[in-house]
Amino acid sequence: MLTSTFTILEGVGEKTERRLWRSGLLTWPDFLGARDIPGISLDRKGFYDYELLWAGEELEKRNSRYFLGRLERREHWRLYESFKKEVVFLDIETAGLSPESSEITIVGLYDGERMRALVRGIDLSEEALADEISRYRMLVTFYGSAFDLPFLLHKFPNLDLHLPHFDLCFTGRRVGLKGGLKGVERQLGVLRDWEIQGLDGYDAVKLWYAYKSGSSEALELLLKYNEADTSSLPHIAEEVYRRLRESTGIEHYPLTLSLSP
Repeated sequence: MLTSTFTILEGVGEKTERRLWRSGLLTWPDFLGARDIPGISLDRKGFYDYELLWAGEELEKRNSRYFLGRLERREHWRLYESFKKEVVFLDIETAGLSPESSEITIVGLYDGERMRALVRGIDLSEEALADEISRYRMLVTFYGSAFDLPFLLHKFPNLDLHLPHFDLCFTGRRVGLKGGLKGVERQLGVLRDWEIQGLDGYDAVKLWYAYKSGSSEALELLLKYNEADTSSLPHIAEEVYRRLRESTGIEHYPLTLSLSP
């Protein structure tokens, strides 16, 4: 989807982007290969060619941050397919809802193959978290824009989270997936192990305090709960991405270039 995105160009909105798609310009190479494009002057075309070549170079260098200033935050989902192998799915557990009065207890990070949970008092630190996140090019969360990331930045103010962010909660709502994480999982047929079925954020707080009171079993269950929260995100991301891409209508546009070569 990224290499079909023309809204990274100055002055190009979704309406113009769809007009380009309708004319057969479905990708950056299509645009670069066209000599004349109705509605775009030759001077403007030359400027856009330069911008697309630059974007292509940054994509080849795997520089996802380049696109932060090129795409609106709500459109960061368009980067997902291009950076899927360099995405980290992130979910935190806390001892309360307020970063001013509560602590982060666990930060779960999953890349589709490797699960890592950093635990307060054991291995959770700003340095360890920064090291983990530095491995990736994109963040995927569920409601992270409003909760996880602000909480992390409050506790770890020097943490670099300046990455494209695909928030499945808000993007999911745009394609009919409403409700909290567990509700969306149920809509998509994602099943949890019997041990953690029915557990919610309040239970996660109770489990943390039970662990602090000496229950290693409580921590083990809390870690399973966090892993379930985190490891379900790839499945949701695939479905949200598919629906969002479909909603653009790009699949219904012609595949052959209809303009002059």
